[in-house]
Amino acid sequence: MILHDNDLDADAYPVRLLLSLLSLDYQRVTIDSSPWALRGHGPRGPVLTDGDASAVGAAAALRHLSARYAPQWLPALPGPGDSWLSSLTDPRFAPRQARLLALFTTEGPPPGLVEEAALRLQDMDDYLTIAEFDGQLWFAGERPTIVDVAAFAVAGLSNDYGVELDAYPALRRWIRRFRAIGGFIPMPGVPQFY
Repeated sequence: MILHDNDLDADAYPVRLLLSLLSLDYQRVTIDSSPWALRGHGPRGPVLTDGDASAVGAAAALRHLSARYAPQWLPALPGPGDSWLSSLTDPRFAPRQARLLALFTTEGPPPGLVEEAALRLQDMDDYLTIAEFDGQLWFAGERPTIVDVAAFAVAGLSNDYGVELDAYPALRRWIRRFRAIGGFIPMPGVPQFY
């Protein structure tokens, strides 16, 4: 199995994390992160090659890995898990946009984007709070799934664009639960005190 990725975006981390959680061996190959590639001429997100199958992008790679090697990591369908996964891996999702623009541009995020990102984090926190009242500790139900894998970088890296998680207690509790899963690997930039 080969994972082609770069370190400029948090897209590849969920794939590497799931590979670790599933104890799967893989070879990591760094893809071109030159300005030319980043302007849309290179692959969008990580590319996973597994035998004769390929998956482009974090959501596709997470779905492939869980379907092939660990179906218990797939969210139950129909359910909120699939819509969460689509949002969390969408490059237009405000927390993802705000982070990339804060880190990799001189102008930073445009007016209102950080506030929009904070609102999306509030949505995540509210969702988890309500789920906890129903006895569900994860984004897609009673057990962790690929939705939680995708959500970890989105929530954990909010400080990169100036939004601390102090105002989001359910997200902080969820991050602590997620870190306790066997095979978890830390992500650079995610504060260890959450």
